[in-house]
Amino acid sequence: MDKSLITFSGYKNNSSALRNLPTVKIYVFSALIAAFGSALVIFLGIKSLFVTVSPIAFYCFLRYKNSLLYFFLAIMPIMISISEGAIISIISYGIALMILASWIFRKLISSDKHIAISQKLTIFILVFMFFCLISVLQNGVNRAELYAIVRLLIFFGLVLALYDMLQWKDTDKIFVAMSLPLIVASYYIISIYLNAGSVVAALSLFRYKATGFIPNANSLGHLLILVVAYWIALSIWSEKRPIRIISWVLALLFSTSLILTNSRSAIFGFMIMVFLFSIWTKKIKQLIAVVFIIIAILVFNPAARNLIGIAFRVDRGSSSREIIWANTTDMIKKNFWLGVGIGNYGNEYDVYYATGWERGFFGRMSHAHNHILSKMAELGIAGLLLALAMYYMPIRSGLNVLKNLKSPKDKVVVYSIIATIGALFARSIFEAGGILQEARLHGDITFWILFVLLLKSEAYLIKSSSGILAKS
Repeated sequence: MDKSLITFSGYKNNSSALRNLPTVKIYVFSALIAAFGSALVIFLGIKSLFVTVSPIAFYCFLRYKNSLLYFFLAIMPIMISISEGAIISIISYGIALMILASWIFRKLISSDKHIAISQKLTIFILVFMFFCLISVLQNGVNRAELYAIVRLLIFFGLVLALYDMLQWKDTDKIFVAMSLPLIVASYYIISIYLNAGSVVAALSLFRYKATGFIPNANSLGHLLILVVAYWIALSIWSEKRPIRIISWVLALLFSTSLILTNSRSAIFGFMIMVFLFSIWTKKIKQLIAVVFIIIAILVFNPAARNLIGIAFRVDRGSSSREIIWANTTDMIKKNFWLGVGIGNYGNEYDVYYATGWERGFFGRMSHAHNHILSKMAELGIAGLLLALAMYYMPIRSGLNVLKNLKSPKDKVVVYSIIATIGALFARSIFEAGGILQEARLHGDITFWILFVLLLKSEAYLIKSSSGILAKS
């Protein structure tokens, strides 16, 4: 049982406390900051723009609850399109610290000081951080390990704050915020194929993974996995016809774009998602029939088989992941009990480059392209158990929520969250990012947001016999 101090009316107190503060109108405040920021940009350069944006963002988040979180989720595709990882980290952790600071400020000014705490989540974080410290202290802490520990502290601090901040009614806003920029991204990738000029040119684009303004197909596939299940669920079960039509269009748009990324890990996750929806809609027989038809076409039509093989890069195997997995397995054998240290995978992998060409082809290897192998390599046997726990806990919470729900409207959203998490688990066989790859905010936080929503819903349903989350 997940015992929590949950006060679902707490944010009303926060809002009234903010309104009672002696504050100026937001447009006056923003105008003054903008004028000051413009002067800074003129005299100090473009980097000083962060000084301008930060106070405005902080004020907006204080004034309008969760606005900065929605903003962060909406700009994830833009951040991923930035090639410089340092800039992404500065933006991500800058926003994370502002969310944490404003959450603390809200608590200080509110008359209601209760904080919602999940025992499951807190215990997992404490155990995970304990083994992280054990792994880095065995041979002394290097810079990479120290940075990883700091990132994890900020990351898990944000996760705990989100557990207190988020309510079930925020779920729709979260998915909409993530979806809006992906409409533009989907338009770009589909327009590229429509302008290909021929089937051969389109297949060539597919093989070499054209994506539009987001340079990495795997990253775009990951972002699309996060939203497509929500719109599929609404297109199937929404009671309102206009919402069902809009959801159907978006589900088709995002599904098409996901397949066009030719990210095999994302497509595999999408297949698991379709399988789950076929079970929930009792269409499993139809799905099996479609699968058998596709298999029959591939078996009895060599031309189709060759075409599919070329398009999905079968000739290239698993994109050399088998080499990475073999080297990581060897690393695990040498550091079975305590691992090489959290954040230290890249340094330890350096000795496994067989040739200069291989080093140039792979670049710096920061993870094992597999969630379980990455955690085992860094944390040893404890990493295996913790990685499996990250699979088990959300699924169990999701099933508990479904079992206690009575509202069909709430079940629609829970189905979409479980399907999204299931797809992320399938994708994690080939990619370490998306769950907990050294606490990358722009890649991992969404999984934990969905997990937090399930945990909080589970705790609420245990306390309430209504079986309805809409008012929570």
